[in-house]
Amino acid sequence: MRDYSIPLTAAELEQKRKADLEESERRLAAEEEEQKGWLTAEKLAENARLRHAWIYDPQIRRWYTPEEFKQVYGSYYPGHHLFNQVKIKDPNEGVEAGYKQIENLQRRLLAFSKKVMEYYRGK
Repeated sequence: MRDYSIPLTAAELEQKRKADLEESERRLAAEEEEQKGWLTAEKLAENARLRHAWIYDPQIRRWYTPEEFKQVYGSYYPGHHLFNQVKIKDPNEGVEAGYKQIENLQRRLLAFSKKVMEYYRGK
């Protein structure tokens, strides 16, 4: 036996249409509420500015002033994965890290220079 659907009455159709419309409005409101929490370049830049900090992208090891970050990434869509990977940090941390890298490089260069001189001194 086939399963036939019974046609809805005009009142039932109207009730279903209203229920569908209410559900769509509920979903849209929930999406809009969720999007309010999404990070944007503007939100991150403002947060960094208020904290007197800069924005650091550890993946590419690059520092941005709040204004630079907003300019470079302002057109990215809200909630872009980049906005969750960057860090708001004191730029002095970057300066200190740079000096440590220079010290390490200088130490390695000095050791290599000594090795080269010792090698050729013995010949």
